[in-house]
Amino acid sequence: MAENTNGKHDDLRRRAEELLASTAGDSRNLNPKQAREILLDLQVHRLELELQNDELRRTRGELEDVHLRFARLYHNAPVGYVVLDRAGIIKQANATFARLVKADAKAIDGAPFASFLARDDESVFRARYKTFFRNPIDKYMEVRFETSGGASFHAHLEAAPHHHDRSAGQIEEYDELLVTIADITKRKSAEQKIEHLNRILLAIRNVNQLITHETDAGHLLGEACRMLTETRGFYNAWIALLDEGGTSVTAVSSAGVGEPFDLIRRDLECGAFPACMKQALENDSLIVIKDPPSQCPDCPLARGYAGRAGITSRLAFEGRDYGTLSVSAPLEYAYDTEEHDLLREVADDIAFALRKIETEKQLHRLNHIVKTVPQPMALVSSDYRYLAVNDVYARLFDTPRE
Repeated sequence: MAENTNGKHDDLRRRAEELLASTAGDSRNLNPKQAREILLDLQVHRLELELQNDELRRTRGELEDVHLRFARLYHNAPVGYVVLDRAGIIKQANATFARLVKADAKAIDGAPFASFLARDDESVFRARYKTFFRNPIDKYMEVRFETSGGASFHAHLEAAPHHHDRSAGQIEEYDELLVTIADITKRKSAEQKIEHLNRILLAIRNVNQLITHETDAGHLLGEACRMLTETRGFYNAWIALLDEGGTSVTAVSSAGVGEPFDLIRRDLECGAFPACMKQALENDSLIVIKDPPSQCPDCPLARGYAGRAGITSRLAFEGRDYGTLSVSAPLEYAYDTEEHDLLREVADDIAFALRKIETEKQLHRLNHIVKTVPQPMALVSSDYRYLAVNDVYARLFDTPRE
């Protein structure tokens, strides 16, 4: 670079000397006054050139600073930038895009943009790209990228045309597209979580509506399992109902489990409780099995739980254990506090409903006994309200039976 600069300087000096020789004439005929004037002019001209050079160096430095700031802004932007041609080939990309897709910058230039997308989205992008290229304004795409390391992320794409010909009276043509790539994985995860929780809330609402009128415990358990799975809040659900001593299973209901549950049912009826059920009956907290195939290899359901988590809750109300509720949930929500709160809520609701059904049956039996007693008899609650009276008591004290 220095040799090239010196060569240009020598060439300019030679041309200047030739020009001076052709125009100045014979300097030997100059008188002292003329010589002093020429010397002064040369000195002024030299100073002017030095000032011009200083200004040029300053301007060049400013331009380099602007270029450096632009390059930093471009490559360190919070979103990826790529320039695509009509065929969807990457002509240029910033460092942010390279970091997003975890690829070397040299491997990106000249590569098809679609090659960085997930397989399911690659064909969709190729099908839509021609229309997207032709009219990108006010349009966007949401696609999923797969990185070289096997990870993936969701992205929002927006674009603007890159115009090359803006001649007056001509239609603007462009053959490149400027595309921004924004990582929206967190937003997508939040949306999916909200949708998942809404499904559980819908299931809880349905269970609560069932509780208001259901009087049969077996039907309650079966319908509760069905409602927990039909909204797609959980993959499957099963409930084991225990006797008053908490040692024997009196009823079992399930939904979405399939044939493997027959083996679980048989074990339950024989008094063999799975590990998750035993732990739930001994704890107030939920029992989470994040990887059932490895943590519970002997469980008949474990194989069907691959990539899913098992969560079990005790069904208890006022110190009485009524059984357990187990569900299969998406793995990413295995330890989510909102997920756990909602599952506890539905477990408490089911336990309350079982207590209500049990109490109503006891009152029905007591009412039957009261009615058959030949002496005046009334059944009164702790707050002195009549629960039941027999005909003898009603006639004697002029009290309606109901």
